Amino acid sequence: MLVVVPAHERADGVERLLTSLAGAVRVLVVDDASPDPGPLAAAAARHGADVLRLPVNLGPAGARNAGLAEARGRGATYVLFVDSDVVVTPDEVGRLRAAFVDPGLAVVAPGSGRWWRRARC
Repeated sequence: MLVVVPAHERADGVERLLTSLAGAVRVLVVDDASPDPGPLAAAAARHGADVLRLPVNLGPAGARNAGLAEARGRGATYVLFVDSDVVVTPDEVGRLRAAFVDPGLAVVAPGSGRWWRRARC
């Protein structure tokens, strides 16, 4: 699983997110053409995350799409999109991973009353 984090600036949020993940999963931070890429790059480096820097701002959806293309190129089987203002624990990532052993599973997304919900084909 590869976590893709689209971000335009917001190094503080990325720092919090990466700290919460505690190195439990590979992370790709997609820098959506931040005017000063240094703080995002430094936050990613402190946590061993990779950075994909976009030359122009594509907005959140464009940054997610660029991250997905990069994840596919790296052979990622599963991609978890997490915004830079979210905190996710290794336990939550583990629960998501466990959900994907179900061959009838189509998607896992935030749901009512718990962090994720299953959707069957």
